Amino acid sequence: MSRKKKSKGGGLALIIVIFALFLAGKTGALPKGLPGGSGPAGYVNPIGAGMTPWRVDQGVDYNGTGSRELYALGSGTITLATTGSGWPGGGFVKLRLDSGKYKGRYVYYAEQITPVVWGGHVRAGQLIARCHAVPYCLEIGWASASTDNTMSSANGQSAAGEAAGDPGAYPTGCGMAMDRLLKSLGAPGGLIQSGPVQGGSC
Repeated sequence: MSRKKKSKGGGLALIIVIFALFLAGKTGALPKGLPGGSGPAGYVNPIGAGMTPWRVDQGVDYNGTGSRELYALGSGTITLATTGSGWPGGGFVKLRLDSGKYKGRYVYYAEQITPVVWGGHVRAGQLIARCHAVPYCLEIGWASASTDNTMSSANGQSAAGEAAGDPGAYPTGCGMAMDRLLKSLGAPGGLIQSGPVQGGSC
């Protein structure tokens, strides 16, 4: 049985393609936060490179190492951006997604962050906030439509933690759902706390 000759040009072509993609990323031709996984179409990894995950609670917590840049998970509208919320550090950004599987849902970015975009429409992968250089600077999760409330709080999933004095004392169904989505987009997954997951879905 005859064998096909290996093409010497194939390897070189692959190297050229990889180098072109590298240059495109450096020059901004590719959106930052490009997903590394196989998540829903139209969504990108919103977590800056090198940030370290912490616990899964109402959402997913990350600490402030790495680039500390935060990107729009999908295209949509910034409906709330403030540094004066009741969250630790005061930062809060809420994004209403306008396309894809989660169209109409709200995503929050909270805690030790400063918004870069204060309102209006954003595209998937656009820089929208930065974390401060402190530990545990970010929580990201599903938000309710009202003010700076989380879905896990709005539907009672964080009630057990709130009763114990820490709304994030237990993993919630909403936090687990966001963790699965983030991991599918190439973000590092959060640490699952001990104790029963509060709530079944989000």
